Amino acid sequence: MAKEILFSTTAREELKKGVDALANA
Repeated sequence: MAKEILFSTTAREELKKGVDALANA
């Protein structure tokens, strides 16, 4: 379960980075 939470957090961070990159493009 901890692994799922870690993956979810990492995925959320990556998604946030992607959104920021698109916003700054």
